[in-house]
Amino acid sequence: MLFREVIGQNEIIQRLINTVEENRISHAQMFLGPEGTGNMALALAYSQYINCQHRVELNEEEYGFNSDSCGECASCKKIQNLSHPDLHFIFPLPAELRKAKKDKNAGELIYKPWRELIKENEGYFGLNELHSKYNLKGKQTLISADDCNEIIHKVSLHAYEGGYKVVIIWMPEKLFYSAAPKILKTLEEPPDKTLFLLVAEQQEEILNTILSRTQIIQIPRLKDNEIYQALISRNHADEKDAEAAAMLSGGSYLRAMKFAGDTSWMQDNLQQFMTMTRLSFELHKKHELQKTQDMFKWVADMNQKGREYQKNFLNYALRLFREATLQSYHTDEMTKMSQPEKEFMDRFHKVINHANILKIAGEFEKAVYAVERNGNGNLIFMDLCFLLNRELRRGHKAMTQK
Repeated sequence: MLFREVIGQNEIIQRLINTVEENRISHAQMFLGPEGTGNMALALAYSQYINCQHRVELNEEEYGFNSDSCGECASCKKIQNLSHPDLHFIFPLPAELRKAKKDKNAGELIYKPWRELIKENEGYFGLNELHSKYNLKGKQTLISADDCNEIIHKVSLHAYEGGYKVVIIWMPEKLFYSAAPKILKTLEEPPDKTLFLLVAEQQEEILNTILSRTQIIQIPRLKDNEIYQALISRNHADEKDAEAAAMLSGGSYLRAMKFAGDTSWMQDNLQQFMTMTRLSFELHKKHELQKTQDMFKWVADMNQKGREYQKNFLNYALRLFREATLQSYHTDEMTKMSQPEKEFMDRFHKVINHANILKIAGEFEKAVYAVERNGNGNLIFMDLCFLLNRELRRGHKAMTQK
């Protein structure tokens, strides 16, 4: 992969280029960033650049960085095809596939789907895509001690082509605690011209012994305009769909691709948001047993949805609260909403102001965190409904006192 094929992240790319030009490549680096921000794409492009035989200079004003791999030499072509003998991968798998690594058909069972996954998604994928590719159906995936032993053996050998041996560890969060000691010494004191690139999303889920042995490179979320341009140029998305998907992506190109491919999500999320806020606000009415029962039913229905659905809805809700705040402060030129959203917001924004927005946003962000960690959906969404009941009433009271 070329640096030019990575979406955004120009500042990070230039820093990586500088490490090569100044001959100060750290032997263990962690590309840490949310899903869909390009951490895997960066690791692949960095691997290719380091081993490229004919790097090319670029116009920094045009590209945002001043150099890239050629994409034409033998090393570049092998890395682009994921067949370079000095490029190795560790990634989480279920027990039965880990055992299959010893079989003669391991290439077909394990590594062929992995290469297809990377190529099909251009380096932008997450655990859901891995599970889907291998048809895992919720099976637990881990990086085992045997995986670590295999890599330790491979890096102990001489490089086939005389360049860097590169080991990309995808999702070190899944490194089994008993496997960590196997690789710690190699991470700390690797063989000459060996580079470990750890591609991670959740720092708090990574063992401290691993974190302490790597140089952490924080990968920021992508900008809306970067995602918008990528959706149009790569996915040939409609401009309006691309704009809406970029706004709701939360800086993740992976999430934006899913949104751009199906526009029904916006109507569904808006309807869910309208139902949640209406039912929550009406809880204060006396003798409204039906309203309470309706809210319980809505929470139960939401609990039946998958985690990805719940996360997408919560991020959508956070965006609408942001838009409501902007409209409350008469900054309409900064809002980005569809026509149905604008029609709803004309009324709703009046109950959102400085008195409640920070509390609401904070609790919804905590809810996203809880959903990601398999929190109980009934409790999460019930708490949010009671929170909205209190905070929307507060906003309504502030509005009526003006």
